[in-house]
Amino acid sequence: MGRFFPLLIFLSAWSDVPLAGLAPTQVFEWPGAREFKGSRVGGLSALLCEGEAVFALSDDRGKLGPLRIYELKWLNSMRSELTLVRVVALAISPKVHVDFEGLARGENGEFLISTEGDGDRKPRLPPEILRVSSDGQFLGTIAVPKRFLPNPSGRQTKGVFNNRGFEGLSRWGDQLAVNTESSLSEKNNSEIPFVFYRKAGSVWSVEGEKIWKLHRPDDPGSSGEVFRGVSENLLASDAILIVERAVKVGAAGLSFQIQIFRQQLSFKGGGVEVLNWDREFEFKGKKQPVRNIEGLCLFDEKKILLVSDNNLEKNTPTQFVVLEFKP
Repeated sequence: MGRFFPLLIFLSAWSDVPLAGLAPTQVFEWPGAREFKGSRVGGLSALLCEGEAVFALSDDRGKLGPLRIYELKWLNSMRSELTLVRVVALAISPKVHVDFEGLARGENGEFLISTEGDGDRKPRLPPEILRVSSDGQFLGTIAVPKRFLPNPSGRQTKGVFNNRGFEGLSRWGDQLAVNTESSLSEKNNSEIPFVFYRKAGSVWSVEGEKIWKLHRPDDPGSSGEVFRGVSENLLASDAILIVERAVKVGAAGLSFQIQIFRQQLSFKGGGVEVLNWDREFEFKGKKQPVRNIEGLCLFDEKKILLVSDNNLEKNTPTQFVVLEFKP
């Protein structure tokens, strides 16, 4: 456990760290058609950083390889490129558990995975939090509050809507946080529920829920915004980072905006925006388009790694972005 201590010290001091000083120092991309060990490398929806290793979760539903987690490692001390090490094939049926979106570390090396489920299936598949061993064996699930579970069939009157289920997942000590991508209500689609769990012994139990209010522009139409949701969260001590992702349509086609907020766990107030990129990242005099950012993790004490989900499209690259403090 010693290798985690510097990261824990940094995270526990988030309330005093000027995260607005973070800026992109590396942006690199992998081609959308990249293959590895019989799978297409893409659809990366979550990251987990542990020392020199980075684990990346794919949301592929078993069509372009097994349900899987990739293990990556840094190629150099400059943190300018990652390489693929292995595939952790998940012994899980895509007919029962689908659309993997969040990744955290559980007990005894196991993985925790949040899923969105599938509202188009008959019967509907609910969102879940899965427990998977380090070698990919299914171990069980963590109970989800009933109000998040959609009607199995017929007219939907409750639960998460299709493709709007559990998106972000993170752990800090004995606490776990999971959030939906969008609201449970069609009438008020700006309120995002977060569920907090506490572990007692070997059991994760719901500790409570909080509501995050999206930071929509006053006039979404004028900005071209067509969707906004929460794509990831990262717990740390008494604070949490919340990633809002907006999809925009303009003359040049589809574009994305990423905003990262720091929120106290009391959820009082609307949070403090600490990072904001609209359409472009700027670094070292260069510009790169902001892609569909879905995952983030912290590494090397004071750096953040972001990854985009290319939806497994051959012509869309997977983007990695390293954020560091400006000197």
